Amino acid sequence: MGKPIKDLAARFLSYGILALLVLGILTGIAIAGGAAMAFLGLRYRSVGSLVLFFGIAALAGFPLEVMAAALPKVLLARGKLPPKGARALGFFLDAGATALVMTAVDSWMPSISATPASILAVSLLLAVPSLGGGKGKGRTDRRRETSCRRPADQPNRRENDETRFPS
Repeated sequence: MGKPIKDLAARFLSYGILALLVLGILTGIAIAGGAAMAFLGLRYRSVGSLVLFFGIAALAGFPLEVMAAALPKVLLARGKLPPKGARALGFFLDAGATALVMTAVDSWMPSISATPASILAVSLLLAVPSLGGGKGKGRTDRRRETSCRRPADQPNRRENDETRFPS
């Protein structure tokens, strides 16, 4: 009887910590984005409404941003776009999707009043990480690639294991 309760308490605690972590990150993004948008005309009633604005925009915009991220990858894989073109298209689609969602959320929330310039500026700033292309992608390290190659005339070490360890 004690073990299931401990497991349930541990799960509840871990999910609570995860929720607090996500809320903290969202609050940081909302405050930083709100500060940037305030210079360009954003008006809000409270910090809570600002966090709610960014939270709703993140949740509502997720499906649209997934499609905006997938389209350049598909065009690149099909050979329709070069890598730089796919990266640029991904950047502008990401920024456009964010701006579209923020404009829709702004129109639904009476406690937030955002100008188009502030929405565009934050959309462009939030789209900058999409230019990176992810970890491990992009250019390759030629030195590492060439130093790991084995000449064709040298056999693989694993093929020679019988000579080192006779059975």
